[in-house]
Amino acid sequence: SNRRAMYCVKILADLLDTDKGDAIDIYDFFLNETLAQLHLAMFGFSNDFQENTNKKIRETFKGKNDSYARKYAFDLLKEVEKSDGPLSEVMCKRESKFKTKKEEYGNAMTFTFAGHDTTANTLTWLIFEICRHPQHYIKLQTEIDTFWSEKTSNDIVYTDFKKLPFMTRCIMEILRLWTPIPNGTSRELQEDDYVIGKNNDNVEVKKGTYIQIPNWTRHRSPLLWGSDVNVFNPEREFKGDEIWDDMVFATYNPYSERFSPFAYGPRDCIGKNFSQIEMRIILLHLLKNFTFSIGENDYNIPDEELSFNAATLGPRNINNSDLYDNTLGLFVHIYHRNLNTSKL
Repeated sequence: SNRRAMYCVKILADLLDTDKGDAIDIYDFFLNETLAQLHLAMFGFSNDFQENTNKKIRETFKGKNDSYARKYAFDLLKEVEKSDGPLSEVMCKRESKFKTKKEEYGNAMTFTFAGHDTTANTLTWLIFEICRHPQHYIKLQTEIDTFWSEKTSNDIVYTDFKKLPFMTRCIMEILRLWTPIPNGTSRELQEDDYVIGKNNDNVEVKKGTYIQIPNWTRHRSPLLWGSDVNVFNPEREFKGDEIWDDMVFATYNPYSERFSPFAYGPRDCIGKNFSQIEMRIILLHLLKNFTFSIGENDYNIPDEELSFNAATLGPRNINNSDLYDNTLGLFVHIYHRNLNTSKL
């Protein structure tokens, strides 16, 4: 994961040299990198497989070249058999009596999409929000510069993440404000239950009912979060397990009654820990080497015009004049940092 993050610095540097100052679609860049991370670090695939499939399967997820999905899944399952990544090992050890072609195809496509899309969304919104809020950008940049000043190499170990308390707050605030799964997830009641109605009456809900509570409405409720609920504020008060009791970094699922970016156990996100790790590694390398900024017109666009809810919450390409155009993208200006004299 760390090796790929170092390599993505080169990829972005090449884009800067090619585009010669033009704004770059950071969303597309993050989609490419989070899928590369998944293929290389979690599946343990060869870089050749990653390079040959990355863009094509992402185009398929956009609704283009749908016929490629089956070929991709078939090739992925063959690659799993000869790979030693942790996810490949688990898939290979699955007892054959439980395996079906439908399940294997579903796993191939689900792991691929869910394993990169939501993480790319989160990183994209984070870059956007720190650009909109320079005071938080400066604090995060200072923390990262301090981190690297105390390192003797580019190696990153698991305990290093404990040194990044403000980065954790920024990530958690993005997961609240721009929740990756805005519609939440549905559950089927296993027994009769009750909910409180608008008159504080108990309303019976029967067994077998599907319940869905949108994350967007809870994560942006002023009753639950305060009057600044629609503002990116990593300094806000997080409670208890929402931010691991201020332990900075931990492996269990961060959640509360008002906050569930990775859903709830026992069906919480299977990739939550990997996502938390790779986001920190990528941010450490990118903010070490580059400065990001957005255009003046991007500061005051209403949130509902910035985002597009397609089950996951992506950034709408505001360069399109049609509000109902579903094209996604976020264009930012990126500059090489002079690490000796850089000031935001």
